[in-house]
Amino acid sequence: ISILLALVFAYMINDKVYFKKFNRLCFFVPYISSMVALAAVFRFLFRSDGPINLILTTFGVQEVPKWLTNSTLCKIPIICVMVYAGIGFNLIVYMAALQNVPRELYEAAEVDGASGIRQFFRITLPLLKPTTFLVMILALIDLFKAYGLIISLTDGGPGAGTKFAVQYIYEQAFLKQNLGYASTLSMVLFGIMAVITMIQFYVNKGGAVGD
Repeated sequence: ISILLALVFAYMINDKVYFKKFNRLCFFVPYISSMVALAAVFRFLFRSDGPINLILTTFGVQEVPKWLTNSTLCKIPIICVMVYAGIGFNLIVYMAALQNVPRELYEAAEVDGASGIRQFFRITLPLLKPTTFLVMILALIDLFKAYGLIISLTDGGPGAGTKFAVQYIYEQAFLKQNLGYASTLSMVLFGIMAVITMIQFYVNKGGAVGD
């Protein structure tokens, strides 16, 4: 979600938009903010009596969701924090890539009568394929670094509804002293990440304009 939104916002901001530098700064500030601080803010927003439920109440919702204690809904605050924090970096990377796209390609497409949407899908997206590959790898790494966010926001709960693999490995190694089991899990996790990365490498091959 953060990659998709970053691409859309980068494409919009990279065009003729006022206060371009200010907009980039606004998107990038969450990325450099403390994840624990962001978790505290979103924990307040998603409280049972928090601003989000107050807004839902004003729209006539009688039974407001219990975001942080419902085993189904508890993932939504985590997703929101990670998307909010991840857009900024991805947006900066995409904007740098967009500025390297030759304007001549768009001018030639306009002469041929290509619409803006067609230019985006036939020129912009193919040329941004290596950049998308990069941000997907970095997003995957950030996903497995979300330990601090989970601990600060939900502590893996309710139950094990938001317990990530890294948190489970930590508990096995340092709380239950199952070091061998935790080491095995770490190697399995490393293998999974390596396979996903290899798949992304394979998908990223090609990337010529008009693919």
